[in-house]
Amino acid sequence: MDEEIAIFQEQSHEGLRSRLGGSLSGICFYLILLFIGAFPSLVWWNEGRDVDMYNTINEGRAINVPKSKQRVVLLAGPHKTSSSSIQRNIYHWLNAASEENGTSSLSTQWAWPSPAKSFLEHGCEIDNKLESKIFYPFIEAIKGMHKSSRCITSFYSKKEIIELYRDEIYKKWNQGYNLVIGSEAIDFIASERRNDGPIILNDLINELPWHLKGGNPFYGSDEDITAVVAYRARRVDHLISLWHQCCMEDMSFYEYLTHRIRIVVDPVRSLDSLKLASVFLERGIETVLIDMSGVKALGYDMSNIVACDVLNAECNERKMFSGAQNEEVIIANTRFHSDENFNVTDAQLDRINDVIEMYDCNFVTMMQHTKLKVLYSNELDATLSKCNERKHTIHSRDAMVRQIIEITRDSTSAGEEILPSG
Repeated sequence: MDEEIAIFQEQSHEGLRSRLGGSLSGICFYLILLFIGAFPSLVWWNEGRDVDMYNTINEGRAINVPKSKQRVVLLAGPHKTSSSSIQRNIYHWLNAASEENGTSSLSTQWAWPSPAKSFLEHGCEIDNKLESKIFYPFIEAIKGMHKSSRCITSFYSKKEIIELYRDEIYKKWNQGYNLVIGSEAIDFIASERRNDGPIILNDLINELPWHLKGGNPFYGSDEDITAVVAYRARRVDHLISLWHQCCMEDMSFYEYLTHRIRIVVDPVRSLDSLKLASVFLERGIETVLIDMSGVKALGYDMSNIVACDVLNAECNERKMFSGAQNEEVIIANTRFHSDENFNVTDAQLDRINDVIEMYDCNFVTMMQHTKLKVLYSNELDATLSKCNERKHTIHSRDAMVRQIIEITRDSTSAGEEILPSG
């Protein structure tokens, strides 16, 4: 009897397991069918959720999604390379619509992500001229600077200033616009004062939409960034313009070269366009280097070149942006000096120019970088083609400055050749 019970119990347990197995298989099969049936709804729900987030971000604004991949263009200057003119013209073309042309091809695709409206809430009024320069506080805050002379710094901390710009950048990007961020202050990344240029650049890039934290559902990568750097030649003319900007009213060019650049830390950072380009390239950023002498030789204008060749605007055969053919191009921040406050001979200028070109030879190999595109190369080609023939090379900016000071102090006509040190 016990044996029969044992056999019965064993058979009963086996039957239960079989029945349970069959039931579970049926349930799993049913769930699979249910999931397959519901999958389109789940996809729709997820896409709808992203659209809701998208609409929330845009606060009911019309969304203009470009057909091609979105881009960010950094107009990096440096100082005294028509940067103010470029910023004012590009800002104007991105924001102005004429009765004849309607909304320009640039303004429908590109945005200048300015938080000027937030500034205005605190009485910091920004006119069109100043709004074209509005990224200066942004770059300064990223650098850790907080200038008390700026209206906006009275109301916001450095962190809050960065957040204002970040929000505007994020909003415009998610509206489908390409972005232009222009400021010659970006040339701080070429600074040798603390050798923190790559860190500043990295912090700037980290404020772009695809690096923002918080579950951004939109695409983008560092591959979508283009940096624009201008190279000005004759090289000594760039140095003269730096004097115009900072000190022409207070000292002669001779005093600038023999005193100011001797005591100021990293005094010719803005002269070093090739170093500026190299910092972008080392970070893996696509870089466009524009030789201003080549642009001038062809009778073109730098602002139009940026619009036509970098932003891919509609332009005519003379490289004029179609939305501005009936307008005068803005030429900003042009200054002139008299011979009375110059006190440097033409022979000295030639030798100083030669020294700067010798320093530029450090970047010959950079010209082969796969992410570098050189436009309208003219004097740049001429300078670099002489590098192999030169007996000497100036390996550092400090050595270049020392040579410039020594040449300026040498008042004997053309002077003898000064061998570079360092």
